[in-house]
Amino acid sequence: VCPTCKKISRVFDPCMYLSLPMPTERNRWITVNLVKLDPTQQIEKYKLKLPKQGSVGQLQKAVAELSGLDRDKLVTIDVYQHRFHRIYESKDSLSLILDRDDIFVFEVPVNKANDPDWVVLPIYHREHYTKTFSYTYSGGQYTQS
Repeated sequence: VCPTCKKISRVFDPCMYLSLPMPTERNRWITVNLVKLDPTQQIEKYKLKLPKQGSVGQLQKAVAELSGLDRDKLVTIDVYQHRFHRIYESKDSLSLILDRDDIFVFEVPVNKANDPDWVVLPIYHREHYTKTFSYTYSGGQYTQS
C-alpha cells in the first residue's frame, strides 16, 4: 500500500525476501586452570578469548603472556573424571576442546621440545572418599555412626 496515494500493488519485491548470512563469531572463550611448578602457589584460572580455528599453541602462548611463564614449559591437558583424558600437542586444533572440558595447563621443569634427556611423567593426585555407614539397633531406635 502506497502511503501517499493509497494504491495497492501486488508486484513482487525481490528485496523483501533477500537472504543474508548471519554474522558468526570468530572467537570463543576457553577457561583454563594454570598449575605452576611451585606447589605452594594456588591454581590460577584464566578465561581466554581465542580464535575458533586456533591451535593449542596459541592457547599456551596466551597463558604464557598472562602468567609470565615460558611457553615451551607448558603442557595442556584435558582432565575428565579426575584423570588425564588427553594431553594436547601445540599443533592440535582448539576445536578438539569442548566447552564442558576441564583444561589444565601445567608448568613443567624443562623445555618439552628441546631436552631429550628428560621425560615428563604426568601424575595427577586424587583422593577417593568412601562414605561408610553403620547402623546399630538399641532400645527400639536406629542410630547412625
